Amino acid sequence: MTYHNYLISYDAFSSVQFEAKLLGFVKENGKIAAWSRPYLGLYLVKSDQDLLSVRESFFSFFGDQTAFVVCPISKFTLLGILPAETWNWLSKDTENELIQWSESY
Repeated sequence: MTYHNYLISYDAFSSVQFEAKLLGFVKENGKIAAWSRPYLGLYLVKSDQDLLSVRESFFSFFGDQTAFVVCPISKFTLLGILPAETWNWLSKDTENELIQWSESY
């Protein structure tokens, strides 16, 4: 199975009151195979689902409570400063690689 990377960015200041609920939602979301939160307001997730499906799952959580965006990303289309582990995580795109990487950290 191949996974796609998605960036989910949201207004962390307006959503502070439900940050713990959001983390629970991400952990229990059946469409998310793995996730990383480099900092408040940003989740990087892996899913075998398409963009619309992932977006709809987050819309079910956020609704009209806060602004958010979901977009597909790859290690080669994302520029910025993130922890080295996050860059390594982004390059893993199969179930075997993801499981092996997760078990090593």
